[in-house]
Amino acid sequence: MRGFSKAIGIGIAYSIVFVCFASTLIHPSLAEGLRVGAAKVKITPEEIGWLGGYGHRDRPAEGVAADLWTRALAFDDGSGNRRVLVSADIHIFTRRLHEEIVKAARTRFGLEQGDIMLIATHTHSGPALPEAFDPRICWNLTDGEYQTLVRTADRIRDQVLQAMDRALSQLQPARLSFARGEARFGVNRRVYKGKGEYDFGANPDGVTDPDVPVLVVESLEGKPLAVVFTYACHNTTIRRGNEGFYHYHPDYSGVAAAEIERQLPGSTALYVTGCAGDIDPQPQGPVKQAELHGQTLSVVVLAAVKGDRRAVGAPSRARYREIKLPLSSIPSREKYVELAKSPSPYLQRHAQRVLDQMDAGSVAKEVPYPIQVWWFGNDFALVGLAGEVCVDYALRLKKELGMDRVWPVAYANEVPCYIPSERVLAEGGYEAGWDSEHGPGVPSRTGSMTFYGFAAPLAPGVENRIITAVHALLKER
Repeated sequence: MRGFSKAIGIGIAYSIVFVCFASTLIHPSLAEGLRVGAAKVKITPEEIGWLGGYGHRDRPAEGVAADLWTRALAFDDGSGNRRVLVSADIHIFTRRLHEEIVKAARTRFGLEQGDIMLIATHTHSGPALPEAFDPRICWNLTDGEYQTLVRTADRIRDQVLQAMDRALSQLQPARLSFARGEARFGVNRRVYKGKGEYDFGANPDGVTDPDVPVLVVESLEGKPLAVVFTYACHNTTIRRGNEGFYHYHPDYSGVAAAEIERQLPGSTALYVTGCAGDIDPQPQGPVKQAELHGQTLSVVVLAAVKGDRRAVGAPSRARYREIKLPLSSIPSREKYVELAKSPSPYLQRHAQRVLDQMDAGSVAKEVPYPIQVWWFGNDFALVGLAGEVCVDYALRLKKELGMDRVWPVAYANEVPCYIPSERVLAEGGYEAGWDSEHGPGVPSRTGSMTFYGFAAPLAPGVENRIITAVHALLKER
C-alpha cells in the first residue's frame, strides 16, 4: 500500500488525476419513491475570534479571505425513513455541538441520532470552538475570548439546523448513482527523523488513499441536484511562512465545492472528509495554492459526474453505536507535576488541567467514540467514523469489505481526538499522542493528546476495536 503519492511538481501539475468509472449505468427503479432536498447556509462568523487547528497561532483572525458554508442533503426514501447529511466548513464538530444538534433535530424534524451525519471539512482556517481541540490549552484565552467561541458555536448549531430545515422542506423526486475518481495531491506527512522520532513533512513513500468517491443526486429528468465527494487529505493547504494565516477560508475543499456548484448550476456540493489524519496536501502555500488543489479535485469530481455511474438505492437503513476507546494507564501525579514545569506552554497548561482533574476525581480513562453506518440499497454502505482517523483505517476497510461495498469517511459527528492506526500508535509522533522524550503512554509537547486534553494516549488495540465494531454494525439488518 506504499507509494501511492509521489511529489512531481507544483500546482495542478503536482496531482495526477483520472477517473475510474463503475460499469453499471443508472437505473431509475433503484430510486423509486426517493425524494431528496439540498441547501446551504453561510456560517462565516459574525464575531471575529480565534481560528481552529493550529496551536501555534498567537492571535485571533484578522478577516475573511473566503466565506464558510454549511451544506445539508436530506433523503426521504418514501417509506418513512429520512436521513440528513451535513457538511460544514469548520475544524471539528465537538461533542456538545453534536448532542445539541441531534436534540434539536429530534424535536423539530422527528429525526433520531442515526438519521443525522455531521461532517466537518476540517479546514484549519475556520472558527475555533470552545471544546475538544482545547482552546485554553492551545492559547490560554481570556474569558472574553472564550465566550466569543461559545457564541460562535451556538450560531453554527443554529445555522446547521437552518440548513437541515431548508433541505427537508425542498424534497423532490430523485435518483442516486455512484462513481470513483482519483487525486494525488494528498501526501503522507509522517517523516521519520531517526532515533524513534516522527515529525511533520512530506513522505512520498508513505501510505495514502487517492480514492475520490462521488455520490450524484439527480432529478428524474437527469438534472444534477447535489454531489457528495470525499478525499482523504487534511484541509491544511494555506500556509504563510512562520507567522501563519489569520483569515477565514474553507481551504481546497471549499474551492472544489464552489467550482462544482458553478459548473452544475442549481446543485449543492458537499465535501465529506476522508480518513485524513496523517495526510496533508502538497505543496502547501498561499491561498492560491488552495485554489489550485480545489480546482484539481473539482476536475476529478466533475469527470465522475459526467461519466458512467453505478446506480445505488436510497439510504433506507441506518445504525449508530458508541463504543469506548480505553486510554493507556494514566501517568502518576508526580509525572504531571513534572510536566507542569515544562518549558512548553502547551504542556504546562495541559498538565495543570490534568492535575485539577486528579484533584476532582474526574480524569477520563476512555474516549467515547461514535460509529455510524448508512446503507444505500442492500450492498453499499457509508461508514462514518468519529475523530481524526488515520488513513490505514480506510485502506483496511476497503480491503476487507470490498471497494464497491464501502465508503469510509472520518471527522463524523464529533472529533474527540486523533484515531491512530495500530502502526501509527506504536511508532509515536503527533498523531499517536506521544514522542520519545517521555515515551509511550505520556502526552508530549508535540503530541495531539496534549491539545485534545486527555491524560494519556489511546491504549494499544484501538484499531481492531474500531474495525470490529464497524463489521458488527454492517452485519445488523
